[in-house]
Amino acid sequence: MAEVANWIWRTNLRPFVEVLAWLCHYELADGEWDAILAGVEQSDSDAAPPRWYNYEFQGKHKVTFSVGWDQGTEVIQVRMKLPNAIAAKVETALHLMNQYTFGKTA
Repeated sequence: MAEVANWIWRTNLRPFVEVLAWLCHYELADGEWDAILAGVEQSDSDAAPPRWYNYEFQGKHKVTFSVGWDQGTEVIQVRMKLPNAIAAKVETALHLMNQYTFGKTA
């Protein structure tokens, strides 16, 4: 197992979740996106203590991820535990999601 962490632009949250699901061979069920979005909006990575939203995809690859919004900014912190087999791909996706904007703000 690998641990991967980085940040993404808030506007890229949905594209990132969709890419992560695709890499895990996990199909998002109806309503899952809404649950993830609601959890992120209540998170605060800078709070004392920090409030992170935790979620898990169990597809071909199991991925546990935690996200925390830097309240007052457009930054979402992301931490994950995932198989080594997809770690480099996920790191690349995270890097792209903090360098460019792909989605609309939720």
